[in-house]
Amino acid sequence: MRAFWVLLLTVCGISAAFWALTWKSPSINWDYKKEIHRCIHESNPDTLFLPSGSGLFEIHFVKQAGTDCVNPHFPSIQIKTTAPHNAWIQVVHTDTNDNDYKDFVDSIPDRDFFPLYSKEEDFYDAPIWLYTLFSKPVHNWKGHAYAIQFDPHSKTITCIGGISWGYTLSPLRLRPQMTLPQSLFLEDWKKDCNLVKVHLKDYIIKDTF
Repeated sequence: MRAFWVLLLTVCGISAAFWALTWKSPSINWDYKKEIHRCIHESNPDTLFLPSGSGLFEIHFVKQAGTDCVNPHFPSIQIKTTAPHNAWIQVVHTDTNDNDYKDFVDSIPDRDFFPLYSKEEDFYDAPIWLYTLFSKPVHNWKGHAYAIQFDPHSKTITCIGGISWGYTLSPLRLRPQMTLPQSLFLEDWKKDCNLVKVHLKDYIIKDTF
């Protein structure tokens, strides 16, 4: 009887070790049933109202998206403001060892609005970063989402205000933990301007709110 329990514990231990060594976080869910808006608003989202610059920002978010969302288990967020704006810029700061993704402007290079994040009225994002139990390429991911007035004719960008948000990956937790949204200040925008200016050298980027 003792030999049976020893064998059972050995098999369970080997199985657990195999699972731990081979487990990987989910990749992008291309078969998602809910886009970001539905993912947030059909999941009893948290809501915050935060001031920044000349605007009041309304934020809706879920701390961990469901498995039927585009990026399961990671946070999803919607940011809106009634302050006049026509585009968004997001600057991301991480602690990864990959220099290309330590501090970068979050955009799609092959789109005509690069390096803007979008020209939509509301800001939406659902980030993802692949990891395993024993290899987490990033532990802190922080996005600075700014509402802006973008004028391609006068080649000027005026920031309205912005919101900081993100997530952390901890060795002691299986899933990402959301960093709750906070107001961004003029000092944050002045620092992030330096990254934006690299891609918009012909534009006047105002360092005021």
